[in-house]
Amino acid sequence: MRIPYCFSTDVLRTFSQEVRNVYGSIILVVAAGVALISNILIRNLSQCYPPMQILFFKGVVALVLLTIFSFRSLCAVSGAQKWHWHVLRGAIGFIGNYLAVLGLRALPLADATALSLTSAFWGLWGGVVILKEQVSFARILATIVGFGGALFIIKPASLVFNVHTLYPLGAAFCFASSVLIVRYTGKSDGALPSLFGLYSVMTLAPLPWIFCGWTPILRGDIPALLAVGSLSIVSMYGVTTAYILAEASYVAPTKFVRYPLSLFAGIFYCGDTLDVTHTIGALVIVLAIWVLPYADVLKSKKTGFFHRWKNK
Repeated sequence: MRIPYCFSTDVLRTFSQEVRNVYGSIILVVAAGVALISNILIRNLSQCYPPMQILFFKGVVALVLLTIFSFRSLCAVSGAQKWHWHVLRGAIGFIGNYLAVLGLRALPLADATALSLTSAFWGLWGGVVILKEQVSFARILATIVGFGGALFIIKPASLVFNVHTLYPLGAAFCFASSVLIVRYTGKSDGALPSLFGLYSVMTLAPLPWIFCGWTPILRGDIPALLAVGSLSIVSMYGVTTAYILAEASYVAPTKFVRYPLSLFAGIFYCGDTLDVTHTIGALVIVLAIWVLPYADVLKSKKTGFFHRWKNK
């Protein structure tokens, strides 16, 4: 399958679903790397500032940048057909972000990341049950294997299950639900209305908590707060675009690349050491990601697609 050299979302929509799936997976991996940097900053900031205050800055900065860079497309945003769904996605995304901040503040970065990977299960089955997407056994197996690799790394038997572990699990469910909404609305409205809905809610919802109590911002933390909002819009735009282009059940296993990235971040940033179990788990995750596109090629061979691709 020849992958066209093109990065325009509108043009990519004209390609086959197989090509769009590949592009969506690549974009999602890049977005995961950007989100990891944001999570590291949030984890540090959450030790000094309330989660609502962090989310407020995140929403304001992202909303301003989104307005500036999409100014010429605001007419298309105002003409969106499914604003009630965008607002709902914003509310669910806000809850998910709040739970994610609580998880990052209370748990080690690796544990919070691994537990958040359960969103792949919700994304896979939600795409099948709600969006009626076709899913092969290979996709299901890749998701299960990748999740097993993450569990193998964090050693769940040694993880004390308490209320803090529910935070990233709840965030994973919220993120998977918002992704399904994006898949539903993206075909008609595109990515921008969904992002405006998310960051508008993220800006307005924390205001009651902020008025009740405001923690003074240290001058040295201002760049980090601005970076969190900037990185967030880049990451969310990538995630939203990926799920508009690709099938949710296809890109679900790609989320597992976040754990190897978190592992490397822990080694180089937090001073963690690499052991054998972490290496094996990371290899299992990468294997699950690699198996997915090849499984679809083998499947298409039976339906005649492989033959058409080979002759191109």
